[in-house]
Amino acid sequence: MQTNPVMTLNKRREALKKLAKNPEAPLKEFHALLEDATEDERAVLAKNLPPAKVLGRGNRAVLSPVGGYLLAALGTNPRRTHKRFVDLYTDSSWAARRSDTDSFENPHDAIMRGLYLGLSGRSDTWILDYIAATPAMEDNDAYGIWRVLHTLVRERDLHCETPSYLWRALRTIFPEGNSAEDHPEIPATYQEALEHIRQDPLLIERELWTCFRVGTALGAAADFKFLDYLDCHLDGFRGRFLTECLRSILRDFTPRKTRVFHMLYRGMKPTTAENLARTPLLTAILQTQLSTSVGLAQEMLTPIVEQLSTEQLDALLDASAAVLFRTEKKLVKAQLNILQQLIKHRPEYTNRVHSMIAEIERTLPLELQELVQNVGSKDSTKPTRRGVKKILESQEVQSAEALQAQEPILIPDVNPRPRAPGELFMVDAPISSDTELFDVLVAMVTGTAPETELVRALAYLNQTESIRFNEAQIKYLESVNLNWGRHIHEFETAGEDIAFLILAIYARCAGMQPIELPPITMGYRDFLWLDRNGQPIITNSMEYRPLGAKTKQDLVVNTRGLTGLLQEQLLSLLPSSGYAEKIYTEPFETRNHAMRRTTWSTGLTQYAKQRIINSDSEIPHNRKLLLWEDPNDTSAPSDLGFEDAAFNTGGVREDYGHRIHTSKRCTYTSQKYAVGWYAWLMQNNLDYAAAQMMPALMTALYTRTVFGLNALLYALGSTPCPLGAPSYSALGIAASALAQDIRALTAESLAHLAERGMLDPAQFAEEVTWLLLYQDVLTNRVLGTFQDAASVSPLAGWRIVQVLENMLPAVSGINRGGSFVQLLAQLAGEYGASIKIPEVLRPKMKGSTVLAKNLRALERLEPHPTELAEKARQEASHLNTINMLND
Repeated sequence: MQTNPVMTLNKRREALKKLAKNPEAPLKEFHALLEDATEDERAVLAKNLPPAKVLGRGNRAVLSPVGGYLLAALGTNPRRTHKRFVDLYTDSSWAARRSDTDSFENPHDAIMRGLYLGLSGRSDTWILDYIAATPAMEDNDAYGIWRVLHTLVRERDLHCETPSYLWRALRTIFPEGNSAEDHPEIPATYQEALEHIRQDPLLIERELWTCFRVGTALGAAADFKFLDYLDCHLDGFRGRFLTECLRSILRDFTPRKTRVFHMLYRGMKPTTAENLARTPLLTAILQTQLSTSVGLAQEMLTPIVEQLSTEQLDALLDASAAVLFRTEKKLVKAQLNILQQLIKHRPEYTNRVHSMIAEIERTLPLELQELVQNVGSKDSTKPTRRGVKKILESQEVQSAEALQAQEPILIPDVNPRPRAPGELFMVDAPISSDTELFDVLVAMVTGTAPETELVRALAYLNQTESIRFNEAQIKYLESVNLNWGRHIHEFETAGEDIAFLILAIYARCAGMQPIELPPITMGYRDFLWLDRNGQPIITNSMEYRPLGAKTKQDLVVNTRGLTGLLQEQLLSLLPSSGYAEKIYTEPFETRNHAMRRTTWSTGLTQYAKQRIINSDSEIPHNRKLLLWEDPNDTSAPSDLGFEDAAFNTGGVREDYGHRIHTSKRCTYTSQKYAVGWYAWLMQNNLDYAAAQMMPALMTALYTRTVFGLNALLYALGSTPCPLGAPSYSALGIAASALAQDIRALTAESLAHLAERGMLDPAQFAEEVTWLLLYQDVLTNRVLGTFQDAASVSPLAGWRIVQVLENMLPAVSGINRGGSFVQLLAQLAGEYGASIKIPEVLRPKMKGSTVLAKNLRALERLEPHPTELAEKARQEASHLNTINMLND
């Protein structure tokens, strides 16, 4: 393979040692030497020249421009590197480090220049991790560092969502008057702020709108006079601002953050025309969980009801049903007022409104029932007493009573059983030519190929001795994997799978010389702290070096997880690798398992715990993390055959921290296909795939970006075999993921399982209930996922009713468990079902708690036939008919 001439690691190491011995060596010589070094080379060079050798130790440490450069260029951990730099920079002489301008290129601010040059050679991921380690400090030092980081972000066109970075960016947008005197970056007047924005328009297009998406730092945006000033000078600013406020209200933020968007939207004083243009968003907010959000939508919708189009009114009626099922009387009354305005200006909707009210009325408290009875009458806006005549005509009352007297529609159960696989596991035609292989490779590199596309590529390579690519195709292979020899060095490191695949393809290209692989570590490197007796130290400490540690033992860990197994397969395609493993392209046969749910916070090896503590994990400290493992499996699977290793769950515990780390750090393209490949092999045993991905699933509760989960969720929804407890546990965790897109995909998977007759409501309810009781699985997120799943199809909605009914006995112990009862009452009413209240909940029905009110509303439901129930019955009967024919 042709590569650009670069300095070898040995030459770079020798040159660095020579420079380090010269105290007068200028910074530019260090930069010329390290500028193009890879992250792997920097890790090696940091051991040869630790920054402490240049900076000094303890109180004698002094931060020079060269020291700042080496600290940034060779630092191994972004968080510790930043802390060390800030500590030394703060201790340095004020006069020696402060500049008289706001540019870090000023020669008096050479230390900041060194920081900039040191970071400029680091990878994008390392820079973003460094930015994530910077707190939202107020002092001038923080502004100097932020200028450096902001410059790098702009130069590399990065998208940074770190709260501290965004907070600082907003401080440079909004003027602060006299308080900005000590901070040159903060504009003092509206004119200065506008000029700053014109010089860097991405402050608005990127940082400001990102703040709305991630829900941070927007307290400073409440200067409404300045917002009006921007609207006069920036086209479309006000409209975008209002839209982003409403979109943020629909996102899954905490109530405290959401109230900021309420304040911003109201503070902008939107006009009737502006509210009318955002009717779809306001209507969607009516169906959110937070009562203050619903109140805002009602406030904005009430004056514009008469101007809504037919489509908008239909959507408003659908959303009104969810509001009328709520327990907050103020919201119900406001929604009844909106319906009253609707009937007043659009009389043709009277019957639809009355039909909806007839189904809901019996679930409301008595005083609200009296108000409901007069919706549409002339006196409906006035409080009524018991006995006021109903607006419904006598014929309509009789019709409703007759409907309730009918027998409910019984929807049959569909027992999960082996059946044809879903869309993900449908067999595509094998790759038939080298040209098609090249197209598949390009699609995989760009991330547009299906999750299981790697299976087809492996099958083609396994049966093909020689591949003929043209010169342009060969150059493409070299361009996407130019530095493969310096990146493929650790086994079982996620992110290198595509590199291995390209090597396997390149090795078969006609006319190419044989490839000599660099030494590959069979596993990933870690370490273990030992005490004075040489025994491992088990600790819960957040400190990097635990108390009593005397020595550090380097380790190589190889648990043969799904990434390691894939790389074994890819290396088997390279003759020079020494591997001769069979290439597996067919799913494994079904195996019975004895996996058990386990949580731990102390029962693991110390280096695994240390990996979690030091992996910059968003998982709160001392959480009891969940895993599924077979007690008979081994944590040392080196002697197992490939198939037995694929079914081994014993390595997950020891590999937990590493998998948390790689689930957030590796490229999406690589992990997508690694998980897709493993799920293909395990499609008859997806409980094992769920167990292997448990660290990534737990990480998804606390961070928005977790790679590989989409492939797992697609696989679970497409399963050809009934799922077990580990898979339902995975779906329950994903239903509460921090990222909305993961929750939406979970809802689709649940609906797909229900539509295929593969969802077991009782088992899924058991796992979700346990997660809600004992893990950081949040009620409002699970509720949203259930609502999304129920909206996909009639049968999916009915299965969610069954899930909620099975959860019912435990709701009193779940945080905000009354919300599940509320959703159950709403959905059960739509299907005309009556739900029996468990005896354990009878004492909870007294009082005015949310749970008590919802339980009483649930008990008042009476069975009756509905159109939705009939559609669900037809879908379930069709599935049972297919099962009978297959038998």
